[in-house]
Amino acid sequence: MFKNDVFLLTKKILEESEKSLLNSFKTNSKYIDQDYRLSAGYMLLGIKELFKPLNKFIKILFYMLISVFLYDIVFANIKLENTIFTIIIFTSLVFFAIPSTYAFYGIKNSHIEKILNIFYQNNIKSINILESIEVNINMLYARSNERIKALKWIVSTSWLTYTIFLKQFMDLLSKQKNININDFSMTNIEITFQMLGYLLVAIIVITSYKKGIDFLFNAIKFSINEYKFILKQDNDRISIYNKKYNKTS
Repeated sequence: MFKNDVFLLTKKILEESEKSLLNSFKTNSKYIDQDYRLSAGYMLLGIKELFKPLNKFIKILFYMLISVFLYDIVFANIKLENTIFTIIIFTSLVFFAIPSTYAFYGIKNSHIEKILNIFYQNNIKSINILESIEVNINMLYARSNERIKALKWIVSTSWLTYTIFLKQFMDLLSKQKNININDFSMTNIEITFQMLGYLLVAIIVITSYKKGIDFLFNAIKFSINEYKFILKQDNDRISIYNKKYNKTS
């Protein structure tokens, strides 16, 4: 029988990477399973990454308001329209940041080192094996994204179903004579705002989960590329040594 070495090695590397990148969520608990703690950890990590531009936006807005206030005190002739326009222009730069500030998914050198250490502990010394693991990781990443798409589809369908139901319900009420439509309209507005609140929370949760998944898999991908470079350097050194050894022998 064939041995599923690459499959099992990929599974082990993924599981160890999930735990290694979130040390604060590895503590034992009688009440909460470790998988749920790790899921919460990646969700919180995703929320942090999601709202990172908002933090910059608030800082820029704060400094802009102070600058405008001081300018108004000195010159006393600044117009409100110009102030608003200037603030919009400068704060919009947050959403057009240079790639080096966001393209790494929040991955740091310390995260790469942790995964490189996992490769080393699992005694991976072949670029061929590493490339096979990379193929499996890409398949798992695609599978994770399929789940996220399914969650988005469920949220979208729920909202569409609600709007269709609300429209049909209001059409039926409009045909009734003894019912105060205004009261029902106010109630429906309140319910709609509640539904919008739930929708916003669902979008934030799903987006945060997506960013957490992106962080995990791209950290592994960066590490695989880094480890390939290390192995290639080692192979080149061995090749140079063998050539020198063969010449002297």
